[in-house]
Amino acid sequence: MTARSTITLLLSLFVFLTGCQKTKNQATSDKLHVVCSFLPVYVIAKNIVKDVPDVELTLLLPPEAGCPHNYALTPPDALSLEKADILILNGLGMEQFLEDTPFTKRPDLHIINATQKITDLIEEDCDHPAHQDHERHLNPHGWVSPAVNVRMVQWIGSRLGEIDPENGNLYAKNSENYIAKLGTLMDDFKVALADLGEIRIVTYHNAFAYFARDLNLEIVTVIEPDPGTEPSAREVVELIAQIKAAKPIAIFSEPQYSNRLVKLLSEETGVPHFELDPASSGDSDPESFIRVMKENLETLKEAIEIASSH
Repeated sequence: MTARSTITLLLSLFVFLTGCQKTKNQATSDKLHVVCSFLPVYVIAKNIVKDVPDVELTLLLPPEAGCPHNYALTPPDALSLEKADILILNGLGMEQFLEDTPFTKRPDLHIINATQKITDLIEEDCDHPAHQDHERHLNPHGWVSPAVNVRMVQWIGSRLGEIDPENGNLYAKNSENYIAKLGTLMDDFKVALADLGEIRIVTYHNAFAYFARDLNLEIVTVIEPDPGTEPSAREVVELIAQIKAAKPIAIFSEPQYSNRLVKLLSEETGVPHFELDPASSGDSDPESFIRVMKENLETLKEAIEIASSH
């Protein structure tokens, strides 16, 4: 039995032993319990369920957790999942910690896969052991692009309206309002980057693939393709050579990871370094994604200005 299977079994037993109390609590509650796997889908859902009566929205992972690549369920997580009427996931393998667990197999649980209707997905090479059984590995970080984020909002909003038709008009109205804000954000990026041609950058990991594609940015290399697996000494030497040859405007770290390697690469190549935030952790208020992306826009402007002055 694997460690993950053992943890799942113990959590299932925990839920069973506390089940009587859960059933009693649910019997006295008419609320619709919506659980979101991690911060990006939670922020989307928070905008969509704004002012919708009798909806309780819960974030499963702590907001500071970031992408759940190596996350393990806890007893409070198990209770939240057992209580859920609706579970909103990012999909594309992001929530591997929920795969093959009894919590996602309940017949009365509605699961919304936020990326289900996105067809222009980005395929990437991946040597991570967790993905070796898959013929294709699709990049799951679509939310980082405001354009893809819009489609996630549309799908989550429409599914919530189908599941809870009594409040369908509110979900639709809130979705439209948030989509308008995301559209303005996308326009701000396009105006700022217009007429600059394809801008070359280096990112820490693959979180910015959709962001770069939709904004005509070229990611010339990625420092850590598999999250949590630092490049070897030989790979660092190769990265330095790649960066020197490609002449990107900047090397970008992420606040969720150490910037030690980014600083080293910057020193070795003479390419300035900055920080871009994929909004996978941090504040959980409804405006947090847009606020983070506006900060990213200012960072890009600064990097472009410095590169243009040389």
